[in-house]
Amino acid sequence: RKPLSSLPFKNKMRSPCTEISISAINPLSIQIIYLSDRDLQEDGKNLLTNQIRNQLNIPQTTVVYNRVNPNIGSLKLGQEKTEITAPEKVILDQAGKLLQKYPNLILSLQLPLASEKTNETDPLLSDHLESLRRYLAEKWQVKDSQIQEKFDQKNANDLQLRLTL
Repeated sequence: RKPLSSLPFKNKMRSPCTEISISAINPLSIQIIYLSDRDLQEDGKNLLTNQIRNQLNIPQTTVVYNRVNPNIGSLKLGQEKTEITAPEKVILDQAGKLLQKYPNLILSLQLPLASEKTNETDPLLSDHLESLRRYLAEKWQVKDSQIQEKFDQKNANDLQLRLTL
């Protein structure tokens, strides 16, 4: 694997991961894994593929695009407990797998704006957030630096989990 940033591109791409392989069967294969709410359109893929081939000066280069959806899911807030439920574990496991595979991603815990005032005074909310962090750290070895809390007025009563770079 060779990072895309080390290739001679004029415009640097922000991507969770780029895999490059060379074999006797296929001279050069590049897999671009990108973070987006939607797939790249075909004309965009074609334009980018041609730019890669031209800059590498290898017209047979194969470029494959794989999207990582940044929207992981949501967890209900306001519960009278701090233990993690089975449905929450499913969502956290999905996030943990991606954070382990792509360590340059950040998990944004998007809290309702109303929680900003109560976060420090509400021990249940603080304890619940801490239990989520501990779960990800213990099961998936997610570093604390890979998780950030963000207060977002769009969210009503849910904690949204979203991947960012």
